[in-house]
Amino acid sequence: MDKLRVAIVGAAGGRGRWFVEQVRASPHFVLVSIVDHLVDAAKLVRDHPGVPDINVYRDTAQALDESPCDAIIVATTDAAHIGPTLEALSRGLHVYVEKPLATTVADCLSIVEADERAGGKIMVGFNLRFA
Repeated sequence: MDKLRVAIVGAAGGRGRWFVEQVRASPHFVLVSIVDHLVDAAKLVRDHPGVPDINVYRDTAQALDESPCDAIIVATTDAAHIGPTLEALSRGLHVYVEKPLATTVADCLSIVEADERAGGKIMVGFNLRFA
């Protein structure tokens, strides 16, 4: 089985750094890019020992154009989930988005509708449930 190519959006924060480590350590995934509006902070995450030499982007659309992937992990601040989630779903990618799905009812409905159009590609997670 081929490894699932993953981009992490929101990698400079604590959740994002945790996801980078989990993807890096898994035999089932390969990290292909990191996206964060704090590019310099994201580069520090990328430059951690063991993390592959991958591109860091400020913009999700550019990352998905230049570094093809199969799925994204959205670990941005809660209010910023909508943009990368809709971008990935519009391309038919699988999306793991950290809870909450969105911060407004309108954004939740937009994501649900986009997910239905994409054929059911989204999962909402609670990664530190047992911490």
